[in-house]
Amino acid sequence: MKNRAPIVIAIIILHLFFLSCTNEINQTKTSTTNSNVSNNLHTESDEKMGHLVGVWLDAHNSKVYNQRIGQKIVLKDNKFYYGPCDIDKESLEINTLSRVPYSEIVYNGKEYIDMNISDQKLIITKSGDLRIYDQLGLVDTYAKIFIDPTILKF
Repeated sequence: MKNRAPIVIAIIILHLFFLSCTNEINQTKTSTTNSNVSNNLHTESDEKMGHLVGVWLDAHNSKVYNQRIGQKIVLKDNKFYYGPCDIDKESLEINTLSRVPYSEIVYNGKEYIDMNISDQKLIITKSGDLRIYDQLGLVDTYAKIFIDPTILKF
């Protein structure tokens, strides 16, 4: 029988990652900023902003936390970043400004690889849905809300 400790550890790390992302979303919900105004003004936080190029609904976590949670990809300085988002706080239009998540992803010709979790792969299906895989297989599938097909490869 194989030693399953690495698999269990990977699952725990992934679970902690999603919990920390949800805490970040909850903290963001408490801030009171007018996103329409802040998106059109240059501020000191602009270095933490990039262009929104894709958003997908995270149906499972949305049900668990009773709020609309999504996954997003943001483009900044010709690099892609992936992470969770509060769908109600995002301006859901291609190329609008959005806070840059901390996980950089790189396209290797067939899939996006998470630079923070090397065995995590992101694949955008032909229909535009986002699928996350790790060493155990499919983790989850997120339904497309919108995607910029001129920038993201699928």
